[in-house]
Amino acid sequence: MSVKDAVLDAIPATLRSRILCERRTIPALSDVASWRNYDRLWTSDDVLPIRLKALGGKPIWARGGTTDRRTIAGTFGHRYHLPPGDFAPSWIWDLGANIGTTAADLAARFPRAHVIAIELDGENAELCARNIDPWRDRCTVIHAGVWPDDGTVHYDAHGATEEGFSVSIGDTEVRALSLNTLLADHPAEGIFVKMDIEGAERGVLQTNTEWASAVSSLNVEIHPPYTFAECVSDVERLGFTVLTHPRHPFGVLATR
Repeated sequence: MSVKDAVLDAIPATLRSRILCERRTIPALSDVASWRNYDRLWTSDDVLPIRLKALGGKPIWARGGTTDRRTIAGTFGHRYHLPPGDFAPSWIWDLGANIGTTAADLAARFPRAHVIAIELDGENAELCARNIDPWRDRCTVIHAGVWPDDGTVHYDAHGATEEGFSVSIGDTEVRALSLNTLLADHPAEGIFVKMDIEGAERGVLQTNTEWASAVSSLNVEIHPPYTFAECVSDVERLGFTVLTHPRHPFGVLATR
């Protein structure tokens, strides 16, 4: 074991995971200017371009002083968001798209796929649209909260970090969009669904689930109090086979 690895082993698990993610993210940056901008995100208030090799050198625009740096690291370091195996989707629903890092990565990885990115927070959605602009001919951003029913929902735009907005009691109202309506508006088959909707996944997987018949694979991030066992049960009830997630201890990966 190297001295560096020994030092890492002595660090608490959560912090160690972040450090390892950073170690995987830095090599993913395209150039020295992006390395400098990535470091500046700790202290700057600017919106800075971070160019990524996985995107062919195209930039992700990120806000300094926010959790955008961590979002970039999660996408290009951990790669939690990918579909199972060698599945190549024709349609991708990025549910909980945040600033568009996962939507951009999926659009770049699957050049024939159409991507629909849905994001609860307005400022995040605006930045998401900017970040997937290079693929705008086959990418769509919808500002809405994914929910079992159509209507409106509320959230606290000031009570959470930029990566963790969730439907709750709050003074910010936003459109609630059901996946049945999404499918009706954008008919498709062979869909890959990446679902990271900060606790709304329980209701979406249990209620009004007709949309699931058009989906070929799922990647769900679980948020308490919803449990891993409950999610597995709900996904299997929808006709999917659950696989071991290779990267995420709180992720459920499933396919038909």
